[in-house]
This record gives sequence, C-alpha cells and structure tokens, in this order.
Amino acid sequence: MSVLATLLALAVALCLSIAPGHAENEPIVAYAFAKASPLHVSDNPALSGGRNENFEFGTAYEVTEQKPEYVKFRRTDGSTGYVRPAHVSVVGFARWLTTTGGFGTAERARIRFWESSTKLGELLSGSKPLASQFDYQEFFDDAPNFPVALPIMESDTIDLLSGTRQVRIASVLIPISKETVEAFEKAKGGANKPLDLHFLLDVSGSTREFLEAAMLGLAKAVARNETLRKKLNGAYVTTFAASLKGKSVLMGNVPLPSLERASWHGSGADQPTEGDREPLLDGLMTLASGVKPSDATMPVLLVLSGADVDLAGEVAKLGRPVSIENLPLKLPSDTAAIFAQVTPEPGDDLRNASRRLGLEKSSRYLEFSDSLGTELAAELVKLGEAQKGEVLRPEAFTGVTKAAYAKQMIPFLPRVLTRDTGLPARPGYAANADWYTVRLWLPIDELIWKETTR
Repeated sequence: MSVLATLLALAVALCLSIAPGHAENEPIVAYAFAKASPLHVSDNPALSGGRNENFEFGTAYEVTEQKPEYVKFRRTDGSTGYVRPAHVSVVGFARWLTTTGGFGTAERARIRFWESSTKLGELLSGSKPLASQFDYQEFFDDAPNFPVALPIMESDTIDLLSGTRQVRIASVLIPISKETVEAFEKAKGGANKPLDLHFLLDVSGSTREFLEAAMLGLAKAVARNETLRKKLNGAYVTTFAASLKGKSVLMGNVPLPSLERASWHGSGADQPTEGDREPLLDGLMTLASGVKPSDATMPVLLVLSGADVDLAGEVAKLGRPVSIENLPLKLPSDTAAIFAQVTPEPGDDLRNASRRLGLEKSSRYLEFSDSLGTELAAELVKLGEAQKGEVLRPEAFTGVTKAAYAKQMIPFLPRVLTRDTGLPARPGYAANADWYTVRLWLPIDELIWKETTR
C-alpha cells in the first residue's frame, strides 16, 4: 500500500471514530440513570427528530457531555444519543443500594420510604416522631425471591445519641411499572365510584301508600340533585312480603325514572299475614343473588320496610334456619346498606336488622318520617362523599404486589390508604411509559442493604 493510501485509510478511521453516534474515546463526565422507559432520544444537541428508545432501569449510562439543554450519553454498545436533562438523573459517580440475602426473608421488617430527608431525620432523632411518619411502605405476603439494586442519588449519615450512634440514609430511585399503577387503581376503585342501588321493598299491605310516598320523595330528591344523579349508575329491585306464599321476587334492573311512577303493590298485597313478621331474610337472600361483583361500581342496599321483620328463622333458599348475623349473602366487601322504616308503627326489628347485618361496612338506619325520601337521598350523597376519605384495607392490594414482582420491583403502598391517595405521580413525559421512577429516602438497614459501586 502506498503512503498516500495509508494516510487516507487513517483519515477515514479517524473520522469514523469521532462521527456522531460513535464516541468510544470521549471522556466520561458523569453517569445518567433513566427516569422512565421508553424515552425520546435524538441524534443531535438540538434534540430534533429522534425516536422513542427503551432503557434498562438501574443501568448507569456514561455521560460524555452535560448542558442545560441536553445530556449526551453513551449506550452500552458504544453509540451515543441526546436526551432532555429532566428525563434522566445525573450523578458524579454511580452507586447502588443492593439487596443482601436478608431481603428474601418474610420475617424481616418491611422497608419504609420518606419523601423528605428532613422528615426521616426528625423521626430517627425523635424530635418530631408524630409529624415525620413514613410516606410509603413495602407490601407483600410472600417475600421476594429476586435481588434488587436501586441507584443512589444522595446519601448522608445522621448522628444519634450525641454522636455515639450513626445511621446511614440514602435517596434512591425506585421503579414503578404501568401494570403496578393499573393494579393499584383497580384495587382503590377510584375516588368517584358510581353507586348501584339495590332496593329491597316491603310490598305487604301495611306499607301501601307509605312505600309509594317514600319512593316518590326519593325520586324527586334525586332529580333535583344533579351531582347525585350523575353518581347513580343503576337501580335493581327486589320485593318481598307480597303474599303468604310468595316471599320475595327479584325484579332486576329498573330504570331510575320508573321508580317515581311505579306501583309496587299488586292485587295480593292486602292479604292478611296472620301477625307474622315479614320475611326480610328471604328477601335479602333473593336480593344478594342479583348483586354482581364489579370493580367499577359500589353496591348500596336500600331496605324500605315496615318495622316488623324476621331476624331469624327458616330460609327456604338455604333449607335451614339462620339468623341475620350469619346470613350468607356473599356481597362485595364495599357494599353499604341503608334501612328505612316506611311505616309509622312502633317496633325495633328493622332497626336491629340494620345493626346486626354482617356487612364489613356499618349499616345506616332511618326512622319513619314524612320526608323519608329526601333523607334517603341525603344518605346517598353522604355515601358518595365518604368514598373519598374511606380508609381501605391493604389486603385488597395484593394485585399490586403481583404486578411489581412480575417486573422484579419492590411493591409499596401509601401509609394512609384512601380513595384519594395514590402512588407517586407519573411525570408528563412518562405518560405512556412502561415504567417510571420516583426518588425516595430510606434508612440503610444492613440486614437488607449494602452499598455497591458495581
């Protein structure tokens, strides 16, 4: 090869080595961790054009240039790209909190996270123990069987007991998958869960006109309240005590406007009952058979009856005697109930039924009044509002653990679980991301964690 050809070959090689997208020899100025995936990546500092690109959580990408407008990073294959600074977390050197063998033991303490290092420090020092409780806590039944490495953004040492004891704390990136968010929202049910009304109507002769007046008052009150009207999803009706032979009938879905116009008493409703209490238990069993579990709505039982109802006895559908406390209704856990006495006669059976019915939520009881329909509407409004601040059970969120484990991520929940609380907010650029990260603080428990620079 001639000298000229050799020089040309060297020049081409040099140009290729410094061409855009190939920067193996550029010095490393920092390290970047992706805050979500995929992210928009460009081939130029102007961040024009480009495409969405998948990133690995916890991978420290080498940064070769860092400007207020962009971050130039090097992929694992040596090629380079440009991203917005807000889309990555940049650190001077890469460190991780890596789990030890103790992480996989079910007996260990659950990991707690704080949004603020100040709050965490105040808790550890004991200066403000009540005001500095954790914000999120790990949640699982079966311990994880996989390792975890969380990128460290910042760390500190807190001196306790006049410096005789030291506790290490760290701010780390924690991933949240879109499947975890979906499972959380499904378990939470949303802050504006519509109500499905399941009416159980005493249509015995003693409630004639009284029942119709109460239903008319309720329908008119709903019609006047637009917020409540929008909150109601559907109405389902079961009747009981129409005659001596027919104890209860599931009528099914009834359009809400029809509730105002319906006549609930048939021709047999005036038959004498020989002093027997009305078959409430049979009616409840029939009603329950028509309640279909749904994550989208909250069922509300509306029992409109006279005062004299049975609280124990033989239930034909069960073929055995049973009391109201152990009636096997098998209703959804979020079912609410309102018992309203539509007749003026004295008696405590219906009130006792409301107290003794075995629902997870407590039942409400309304005494007879001329404005009973309006009072029923007010109770429905309260139920709708109560959903927002309702404290939920962690056991309902097992789907969150399952979704997080599927991605080998740590499942965690807010300390206070209500329909208003949520997981850390997803940033706008990660609206459609497969996962995004949140930065939280935690004390470094050496039984679970070790600091590494792998």
